[in-house]
Amino acid sequence: MSPRKSSKVKGPLSVCVIAVGDELLSGFKTNTNSAWIGRRLGELGIDVVAGRLVSDDVDAIATAIADGLAQCQVVIVSGGLGPTSDDVTRAGLAKFAKVGLARDVHAEAQLRARFEQMNRPIKDSHLIQVDLPVGSTAIANSVGSAPGVKMNINDHVVFLVPGPPREMQAVMEAGVVPDLVRRRSTFVVTKSLRTALLPETTVAEMLEAWIAKNDQIQIAYLPSAAEVVVRLSAHGADNTVVSNVVDAAAEDVREILGDAVVGDAGQSLAQSVVSLLTAAGRTVAIAESLTGGMIAAAMTDIPGASAVVRGGVVSYSTESKHDVLGVEAALLEAHGPVHSGVAREMAEGVRERFHADFGIATTGVAGPTEQDGKPVGTLHLAIASATSEVDVTVHLRGDRTTIRRQSVVHALDLLRRTILGLPPGPEQIPFWHG
Repeated sequence: MSPRKSSKVKGPLSVCVIAVGDELLSGFKTNTNSAWIGRRLGELGIDVVAGRLVSDDVDAIATAIADGLAQCQVVIVSGGLGPTSDDVTRAGLAKFAKVGLARDVHAEAQLRARFEQMNRPIKDSHLIQVDLPVGSTAIANSVGSAPGVKMNINDHVVFLVPGPPREMQAVMEAGVVPDLVRRRSTFVVTKSLRTALLPETTVAEMLEAWIAKNDQIQIAYLPSAAEVVVRLSAHGADNTVVSNVVDAAAEDVREILGDAVVGDAGQSLAQSVVSLLTAAGRTVAIAESLTGGMIAAAMTDIPGASAVVRGGVVSYSTESKHDVLGVEAALLEAHGPVHSGVAREMAEGVRERFHADFGIATTGVAGPTEQDGKPVGTLHLAIASATSEVDVTVHLRGDRTTIRRQSVVHALDLLRRTILGLPPGPEQIPFWHG
């Protein structure tokens, strides 16, 4: 392929994302850039249909670009644009395009100005960052030194973006996103709904008949710990028409899945709970054993949580459940810390101590071994208010990390359901008191 100006593509725009770096392949760093790019383009109705990791090697990068362009109209490569010897992504693109590298005078002037503004001397190694493949153009990087790169290849286009996430996002917003929006001729509209406590297979079974009657909608299931995001999408030439179709589909799915739907997937379960508490003018206090502060962390990550979260206690030891939360010593002696009654007294104790409307508590066995004869995956949850208490028992599967993450979802969803006056969710065995 030889470089030339690209025209607007016909049909849905397809994108391949390549992440470059030995540190990604070795597991030393996590590839968060590809995930961010996928989410950002998804917001625009542009699908990422392929992705891969490659090493810091010129030949490997050139081959990955060739493979990407054979499959997609757009290739976005992140990483390898810095000033060190292992930053060879520009050279990889040049090798694929069979061109050399040349100093971009305008990009050089911007780089020199940036160093002058920082009152730092510029070195020859820094200038390597503005040696770009012949026929390409630079994309300004407002938060770093390495510019992005755009190169049209026949009816396709390759973008190079920096590896540091903040710089990658700045270059994407400055040059990549506007370009892709101009290129698309077909609108893809996507809407996603978050569900809690329903297994992926159950969600799929519930929607099977509806899917058979609505083949204009593409559907994907994105599972995580005790949650499934249902993504609905459709494409067409008229954005308004497609948006209306997807909105109607989302309403159908909400009706079918019922109270398992937490809300739009853009809002986390913790955000939904904080919003519900705020709207109701209610507060919560949290007592955690099994989850070790994870529920409180999830809620206080949300802006505005200080208005509804009164406080929390990590009562990890048996003694702290009695000393701090007032769980009866006789109850602990008779049944141990992993018991529904203990969860109830923890919830009531933390509610009273923080003067909250709701108290929520977790106790259980995350593993790797059983405790006092209680199997790994045992979870007891309780919520206490001034007028009633409910505790639920759940039997979870997975490793220690998975069980703890699932426990947070179960706890937050039980609180969501309590606020809304709904019964406990699937897999939660309820006991009501008061």
